[in-house]
Amino acid sequence: MYDITLIKPIILKESLDDMPQQQKATALKLLNTRKVLTINRHGIQILPRNDLPLQSGQLYCTGSEAVILYRQSLGLPGRAIKTIPVNEILHHTHCYIIAEDILFFLKTVSSRNKYLTRLQSINAPFLIQRNEYMKLQHDVERLQNNRFLDSPIRREVRYPDPDHPGRYRTENIPRASLCDIDFQLLRDPEDSGIAV
Repeated sequence: MYDITLIKPIILKESLDDMPQQQKATALKLLNTRKVLTINRHGIQILPRNDLPLQSGQLYCTGSEAVILYRQSLGLPGRAIKTIPVNEILHHTHCYIIAEDILFFLKTVSSRNKYLTRLQSINAPFLIQRNEYMKLQHDVERLQNNRFLDSPIRREVRYPDPDHPGRYRTENIPRASLCDIDFQLLRDPEDSGIAV
């Protein structure tokens, strides 16, 4: 299988743990698009999304791109994920059920990435592209750690009922993700980020 090269870099929420609490809170607001990072002749500014003045000659960033630039302005490494090494992930997986769950998440990330590439190629409106980029962010978060999110994606497991021979029980359990096989998407934080 081919590696997945993401159309835009993604930074995971758990990658922000090296930041002081107040800076991490700002980074999370940028990641969740509640705030916008602007770059103009005065430098970098972080504004609430609703207070954004529309001026020409000003660059606006949200999501992972904004967080990467914000971290670099603080002298921290970008910690962005640009490529997902599919073959390396599958070589770490030694259980069929776990491999099936991880392939489910890999397929979701790949499909979303292709869709976002298509949206860019047809010059879809910025709002639609931004929303799909946020969905790609969540898909990569789920791939890394499905249990980390508030509502993990689950699968149904059916097994024999020990109390009633011939009957089966079903249970919904969270799908396995990369954290279950001790695999980290980001291993070299110094070598990732966006050149400013």
